[in-house]
Amino acid sequence: MKVGQKKGVERWIPRWVQRFKEGHQGIYCIFLGTQDIEEIERCLVANGFEVKAERSSFVAGDGKEYQLPWRIIHLPAIPGSLTEISFIYYDSSPKELKEIFVPNSDQNSLVGIHGVDLFIPNVTNQIDFIRKIFPNVRLEDSSLIATFDNGFIRFRNDQQIQSRIHVKSDDVQKIGQQFSIANIVISVDS
Repeated sequence: MKVGQKKGVERWIPRWVQRFKEGHQGIYCIFLGTQDIEEIERCLVANGFEVKAERSSFVAGDGKEYQLPWRIIHLPAIPGSLTEISFIYYDSSPKELKEIFVPNSDQNSLVGIHGVDLFIPNVTNQIDFIRKIFPNVRLEDSSLIATFDNGFIRFRNDQQIQSRIHVKSDDVQKIGQQFSIANIVISVDS
């Protein structure tokens, strides 16, 4: 069964539903893909987080529950913000996932996200929390930056909570463009 073929509802995190009902817009969670969810779980538990890799599911229109092909670890919100960090491990290859889910990024010539800027108040006060998640985080121009093989998350100081997502495109006409959705700015890069 292709997920999009039947009317279904993924089980949202209750706190996300509550935030939505309260009118909070923007990014609730940043998902980071991993090849070893068990190792991430061990490291996070060792750093004081009470977490467990969980399998996602959704309930289809017929009332039947379907397991989704990934496991997730959810962390609490970064202090001073409503944004959370989660880790996701896909059981299936990207090719197999595209057979189930048709990403709208393909239709818009987007080939991936390579960076995120999170603007939160008093970011340097959050260094201990952020370092428990990303031990390699470093201070750079009053921002905290965690780098990965294929991108970065930069935690920037600002009283207004907002986000900037840096995406890659293979469409030269889209490179350099940006657009806003709620308090999120999407910047298209090469």
